[in-house]
Amino acid sequence: MKKGLEAKKLGELCTIKGRIGYRGYTKQDLVSKGEGAISLSPSNIIDKDFDLENCTYISWFKYEESPEIMIFNGDIIFVKTGSSFGKSALVEELPEKATINPQLVVFKNITCVNKYLYYAVNSVEFKTQVNKIIGGTAIPTLSQANLAELSIPVPPLPEQQRIVALLDETFAALTKVHANAERNQVNAREVFDSALEDIFGNLLVNDKTQQTQIGDIALVQGGYSFKSKDFKSKGKYQVIRMGNVRPDVLRLEENPVFVDNIDSDVLERALLKQNDVIITQTGTKKKRDYGYTVLISQPNLLLNQRLSKIRFPENYLPKFFLYYSWTNFFKDQFFADETGTVGQGNVGKAGITDTFIPLLPFTEQRAIVQRLDALAKETRRLEEVYRSKVEAVEELRRSVLGKAFAGEL
Repeated sequence: MKKGLEAKKLGELCTIKGRIGYRGYTKQDLVSKGEGAISLSPSNIIDKDFDLENCTYISWFKYEESPEIMIFNGDIIFVKTGSSFGKSALVEELPEKATINPQLVVFKNITCVNKYLYYAVNSVEFKTQVNKIIGGTAIPTLSQANLAELSIPVPPLPEQQRIVALLDETFAALTKVHANAERNQVNAREVFDSALEDIFGNLLVNDKTQQTQIGDIALVQGGYSFKSKDFKSKGKYQVIRMGNVRPDVLRLEENPVFVDNIDSDVLERALLKQNDVIITQTGTKKKRDYGYTVLISQPNLLLNQRLSKIRFPENYLPKFFLYYSWTNFFKDQFFADETGTVGQGNVGKAGITDTFIPLLPFTEQRAIVQRLDALAKETRRLEEVYRSKVEAVEELRRSVLGKAFAGEL
């Protein structure tokens, strides 16, 4: 360790408190906002801050029976178990009285600069120590005793203050760069989406543009209800399910399942051909988080239930329809047929076959597709540039933290 840095255990720098053995709240413990205290959970910790709009509230009695885990300014919240393991937040201004749920611990009575400790538990060095303890467990969990034994490099107080000031200044600048890159990434996509709406909007207001229902020119066929017990981790045919489909993205690596031997009639119905367009038909009601379309280019793919394939004739370009299906002109018609419960929305076959689409000469279809292909290519390039900037900012953030706690800042 570099001269001037002293290795101390986390348990020497703070008191670690949590709900040991506590199982959670009963219905009687829960109250409405304004009638009790906040019980913070991992989902309430967002980007080092707190989401106070979606919190659980508990009665004052439950809050006051555990004073050792009441949250105050200067405390550090740390997620000790679950999918959000390792997330943390420094409490700088909590407008309401709060405590923690069993997935969290709180660092209290901190003897070094609070923000120095917060930065330290977010450093690569600290996380490396943590990973050595938890190993490759499915649900990572770190006990309070193990947490207390982890090492933190601690310089004298003036150096802690200097490091915190430098990190604050650096991260404020990096946050701006990060936000600008993310905003530009969104803007690039919005430019493309706007072009889609303009191109097809101009077509549809033109009196000369004919329209036809999809069912009048294309084969629309739903997927087959494969039995999950027949799925294998490897096989000749991959079965495409809802989770594999996103707008213009076929995620073949997302929980892939396969089948080998299937009946010829099932194969004829479910087998996808090149240039088929597939569409998802189930999601959250009134959220429009389905109706995703993808153009098929790979062989040996079978379509599962709750998706349909659309197979166009030779004089209608599938990609022309693909682009049209991303517009609100298509979505407004598709979702007009939505049914289902409060939570789940569904659109049946009629929502596809009865939808009107522009009917243009093949040469005009091709010209529009070529124009949109060029714009899509440029959009992807820009998105990749900005995505790389975001990744570079995060890498720089990790590097700066590493130097800080190696005495090199």
